Amino acid sequence: MTPSIRVLFLDDEPYMLQAYQRMLRQEPFECHYEQSCKQARILLRKEPIELLLIDYLMPEQNGLDFCKEQSEWASATRCFLLSGMETTTEMQQALTQGLIQGILTKPISKAELLAFLQQQLS
Repeated sequence: MTPSIRVLFLDDEPYMLQAYQRMLRQEPFECHYEQSCKQARILLRKEPIELLLIDYLMPEQNGLDFCKEQSEWASATRCFLLSGMETTTEMQQALTQGLIQGILTKPISKAELLAFLQQQLS
């Protein structure tokens, strides 16, 4: 059996979540897709998630604030930002401090996303 990881995509844009679903439909990853921070919190409290890929700009809360909050009660989850903007000082500081483990640029291709997820398996 192929090793798998549990991944949560958190993005307020439904079309982005649909794109990730299409890209990963037949791949050996257990993926969850949430559009709100509230729903993501519920899932993270119920299920062990190894990877959180979160949009930086969301209406409820930005991705960095959510990663900081969840690190207090879901410390096994590694956070990666998904951002379509230039890396900010705040993002760089979060990376340096270990609050997030990386920043992925949006839009991301299927090949890039698969390579990233495969890398996380090793």
